[in-house]
Amino acid sequence: MYNDAYGYLKNAEDVLINMTVEPLEKGYFYYLLGLVTNRIWKNLTSLEYSKAALEIFEEICEFKRSAECRILAGIINLRIENWDESKRQLKLAEKIATAINNSSLLGKIYHNLGYIEARKGDLTAALELYLKSLDYKENDLDSNVLPTLHNLIELHIKVAQSEEAIRLLNKGLQIIDTISYNQDYIFLLTHFKNVLSYGISHENTAIYIKDKLIPYFENKYDILRLNEFYPILGKFYENSKKYKLATHYYNLTINTYKKLTHTEEYY
Repeated sequence: MYNDAYGYLKNAEDVLINMTVEPLEKGYFYYLLGLVTNRIWKNLTSLEYSKAALEIFEEICEFKRSAECRILAGIINLRIENWDESKRQLKLAEKIATAINNSSLLGKIYHNLGYIEARKGDLTAALELYLKSLDYKENDLDSNVLPTLHNLIELHIKVAQSEEAIRLLNKGLQIIDTISYNQDYIFLLTHFKNVLSYGISHENTAIYIKDKLIPYFENKYDILRLNEFYPILGKFYENSKKYKLATHYYNLTINTYKKLTHTEEYY
């Protein structure tokens, strides 16, 4: 789907060169290209389009869009583990969002700052930032709350705070009841339910990952999620002394990690 969208947008970009377009429309067009290339893991290309959009939005003082471009740049730099640049972009976005008093943007910014700290291993800082994100998302759409709830549940499981993880899980499941179209989080929260009921290394958890989660996210080509679940199966089969299967899933982990973090000049 996103590959098709990228093809259409690239065709439109060729036409755009010979047209007179309002700066706001041109900036939004480049921002759309940044979003789509982000979804198909063209990291450097996405950075280029987000930068092009940012320059236009800043020139015409379109502050909300400027912040969104910096959030996108922060996410991409986070993905390729350029932590300092990711944090710099998100902090600049924070200044803009604070100045225009946009709670929705601040919720996204603190979520991503929390994710940086979680990836770096500072779980205390991550927890504070995730909770701050939820505070700003209090009046936001429920669907925007789910990613932060998901990360908080994962964090509490890591630090063996199962009661708080269960409380947050139940909150997430209640939200899903009202927005049943959000299939991703139906699968993800069911996975956490299995982890809290049986443990991460239990056969029931592994079967759900293999039969439900992986086919679903492979069909969506969501390599971020696949990179999360492949190694769990690899470890499960290694512990079960099924080394051929373990090697298979470890190799898939390596391949998805390369795709996740790649910069296009290597291809």
